[in-house]
Amino acid sequence: MYGTEPSDPARHAAEVVRTAGASTVLELGAGHGRDALFFARKGFTVHATDFSATALEQLTAAARGSGLADRITTTVHDVRDPLPVPDSTACLMRQAEVWRRKDGAAGCSLARAGCRAGTVPT
Repeated sequence: MYGTEPSDPARHAAEVVRTAGASTVLELGAGHGRDALFFARKGFTVHATDFSATALEQLTAAARGSGLADRITTTVHDVRDPLPVPDSTACLMRQAEVWRRKDGAAGCSLARAGCRAGTVPT
């Protein structure tokens, strides 16, 4: 779950998103950013969110150190609040990581933000 290597779901999602023709990834719960950095290395623009400002500061520093700062933006965000994205944004989420919340907060947040949600099986 942690470390520096991208998760298997992120590797799979990158293929799915690229095949769909998308160029931007919204990652909820990015943490220190191992998957956000992976997506950026693959050429995607990444908007990473997490409730931890400290984790996002570490992600930003890692992005700068890797020459990826121009591909990654971060926002402190709690998934219980509406998403910080424009209405009708297509959001791709890794089902096992986002939907495991018992209170369904991520799903409610997507609905309020007007996102069309897609999932990548894990």
